[in-house]
Amino acid sequence: MNLRKAKQKDIDIVVGIYRNIIGVNYSLWTEDYPTRENAMWDFRNGNLYIFENNDKIIGACSVETDSVFENTDFWKINDGTQCEIARIVIAPEYQGNGYAKIMLEKLIETLVEKGCKSVHLFVAKSNIPALETYKSLKFDFSGECSMFGHEYFAMEYIADRKEG
Repeated sequence: MNLRKAKQKDIDIVVGIYRNIIGVNYSLWTEDYPTRENAMWDFRNGNLYIFENNDKIIGACSVETDSVFENTDFWKINDGTQCEIARIVIAPEYQGNGYAKIMLEKLIETLVEKGCKSVHLFVAKSNIPALETYKSLKFDFSGECSMFGHEYFAMEYIADRKEG
């Protein structure tokens, strides 16, 4: 399994995975989000990562240095050394096999190597499998908010956290 930055030729596949998630259990995605424009913006800014299994793209995610949410009171680390993961997706036919956890472990390792001290994300409160995955990766609950007509948890991974 491999995590790498997306190439131009990957965009259609990623957008296809986005479309295939619409209506799948726990997904709040619609025809309006995420879009090809989201994928292209992520790609053009060097923020789109893809996850492969045997050279087949089975997942994707984007990484941003600025939060989409104005409230920064959630975070323990919000000093420019943080990043935010968004649009995390595993193709429906590969869900339930632990691939999201593997993809995120690889992504977090990459981000920490690049100097990221904190990883932020928002997850729909109703997305139980994602919540379990993030908790297993040592993300902490940092707050709650409403966005886009849905309720979310803010979650944060601290890179150099000392286990107590």
